[in-house]
Amino acid sequence: MLLSTSQAQQLSIATNQMIVPGMQINLSICRNSPEIGYHTILLAYQPLHFYNVTVRGIYQVIPSFTTLQEAFARNYLYNSVIFLRDNLDGLDIELMEDNGLYPIILSKLTNEFMSQNGIDGLYSQAVYFRDILTTRNPSIFAYLLEEPFTELSLAFHQANLYFIILIPIVTLGLLSSLIVSNLIIAERKNSIKTLAARNAGRNQIISLLSTEFTLIILFVSLISLLCSFLFAALIPTLSSGNSSFEVFTTFLAVLKFPFLSYFITLAIFIFTTILFVVLRTNHSINQVLEERQKKERIKFLFNISLISGIVLTLSLLGYLIYRSIVFSQEIAYVSPYSLSHVKDSAFLLALFLIFSQCFLILLSIGIVFLLSKSKKIFRKLFPHTGFFLVQNFKSNRNEIGVILLLAMVFFSSSITNLTIANSLNNNEQQTIFYNEGADLRIHTVETDYQFSNTLRNYEEITEAMPFFELSGKVLYRSITIYGVNPDKFARIARWHPSSFNEKYYPSSYQNMNTSELLHQLTLQPYGIIISEGLADIYNYNIGDLIKIRDIQTLYGQGDSSFLIVGILHSAPGFGLSTDTNSDFVFIHEIRMITDYQLLNVELFFASKEPDYTLSEVTEKLMSSSIITKVNPAISVDSTIRDYVAKYLPDIHFYLYLETILVILLSSSLIVGCLNFSLHKRKFAESIYFALGNTFKNLYKELLIELVFILFLSILFGLSIGFLLVYLALTITPPFFMDQIIIPIAINIKPVYILFLIPLLSITTLLTLQPFLFTMQRKQIVTLLQK
Repeated sequence: MLLSTSQAQQLSIATNQMIVPGMQINLSICRNSPEIGYHTILLAYQPLHFYNVTVRGIYQVIPSFTTLQEAFARNYLYNSVIFLRDNLDGLDIELMEDNGLYPIILSKLTNEFMSQNGIDGLYSQAVYFRDILTTRNPSIFAYLLEEPFTELSLAFHQANLYFIILIPIVTLGLLSSLIVSNLIIAERKNSIKTLAARNAGRNQIISLLSTEFTLIILFVSLISLLCSFLFAALIPTLSSGNSSFEVFTTFLAVLKFPFLSYFITLAIFIFTTILFVVLRTNHSINQVLEERQKKERIKFLFNISLISGIVLTLSLLGYLIYRSIVFSQEIAYVSPYSLSHVKDSAFLLALFLIFSQCFLILLSIGIVFLLSKSKKIFRKLFPHTGFFLVQNFKSNRNEIGVILLLAMVFFSSSITNLTIANSLNNNEQQTIFYNEGADLRIHTVETDYQFSNTLRNYEEITEAMPFFELSGKVLYRSITIYGVNPDKFARIARWHPSSFNEKYYPSSYQNMNTSELLHQLTLQPYGIIISEGLADIYNYNIGDLIKIRDIQTLYGQGDSSFLIVGILHSAPGFGLSTDTNSDFVFIHEIRMITDYQLLNVELFFASKEPDYTLSEVTEKLMSSSIITKVNPAISVDSTIRDYVAKYLPDIHFYLYLETILVILLSSSLIVGCLNFSLHKRKFAESIYFALGNTFKNLYKELLIELVFILFLSILFGLSIGFLLVYLALTITPPFFMDQIIIPIAINIKPVYILFLIPLLSITTLLTLQPFLFTMQRKQIVTLLQK
């Protein structure tokens, strides 16, 4: 059998000898008295005796929040004896039942049964099985552990929603299709005129080009589809750490294709591209209208489109402001976040990204318009090249506008992703450090709280304190009650400014530090510090009385009243006990000792001397037979999260992936558009050279033009990027994390900016070199002859 440390200690006292694994003991199981309401003679309950039972092990309950501890009460696990079922016969089971020890069966359902209705149907499948079980066996009670189902569903939905981050990639993909279509049609302008001259109808030419582009898109989509299956199976294979062909084929076999989403996206992509091809081709073959009429018509259509775009963008902005206010109020006091919060935040983040793309499009149009109208400014700033600059901005307005848009997307998306990833990494590290609680978290077998005095005798340890724990209820809400020495807790623990939220404290408390706020427990004999979650749920304030019911002690249950002297947002070391920061309270350790007779504990906090390393202190502490662990990993039931994280990339993967794709796509498109723009102006620049322009002026003109584009792109791109970071991390945090223990601080690394600016600058400057080579004297003569 297995004994709990509590039972082993009690038996050691009773038998006056140390209980250790390998010993043989006699064990009797019986009920002390009938349950209340039972009208049965006590003699009917016969004790059950087990002779010469071998103690195979002594287990310790580490403070944590696990599936097992959710199913059973804390005292149940602390005071248990575990037998191997095969060693018990039918009579043993009957006698145990006579003594009130009814069998508890832990069941795990098959994957095939549970996955019949997908991820969202896991819990409903479990409920369906429970209903069948209880219908067929009316005497049993079946209890479902809802938390694992909720966590699994939440984790998978979060992973599925991460594609929202890639909205800028979709924008760049659509832009690349339109840009390439425009380049191809521009290159085929002469062939289009030839077809028109040979009596080819307008509809025939448009149909021909539309068919070509449709076939190309379908061919590319087929290749992309095949690649997507391979990557979809490759990513979890690599993440699992078992990169074998068998694992790869297993994932490949169970992939499910989102037909509806794929075909809707493909239809939108084809429709947008073909619409652009039709309009662009129609413009190229339109030789009937006079030049002025064409310009007026194009200008009219452009103005209508621009006004519609502005109206839609402003409408989207108004809706975003409204939804942001509502959503911020919904999640203000929620922890951890639910699946609905994750979906709402994902939708809101998608709107933020869509709005940013629309705003950048309008901004690029406005900037190019202002540049083309700034003739006087450019002539004053650049007397020799100002005329050429303005002419270039006028004649190449579309190309410069696209380059400006791509550069702004380059900077805004890259800085947004890198800053969010860096901020999340810093927050995770701070949270881990905070949840560790102190320099040393020392787990022991159940021992007297005064073992902290023994710990202080170590020269490596500065100070130590016991960590008491009981459970109780506030109304019908279960809570955890911690007993601490508040003054030591203030010195030993790793506190954060966000631990105490000032909004809960009257003005007389505002200038107090952590030590003074915790010291209120010492000043008030029956004081209590409650969590922010309890304060919000029950509208508690400083100075209110709070009653805790059903406080679980070794001697039964009881009720107590306390005076609220503090309200905590979170507490160091809290990751040891639960996965949420809403239901906990702190009282003075004296109350635990005198009122509840809690003398034995299993957890101590301590601070080490700076001259010693953590490994040195740990090694020395572990030589004690009482100490079982020092600074173990935070004991939270993370089985579900670990499983999902093992096979599905987290948010950081998508942030870095989008950054790489944005840099590659936008840089390639900028190079293509810049080349096209330079190619268009070759003939005009040749004429300028014939009229006396110099190579030096040309280089200066192009350099100033690029500097203006890059400067404006950096200015507005980074501004939009940092604004997106702020909105994402302050309004949509459920998309990025399950809960906020330490508020997210936006962490900007200047090195990112210093990397992005030279990268795009060098790329654009290198693109100028082939064009400058063609502008040599020999090349200019050839161009003029043509």
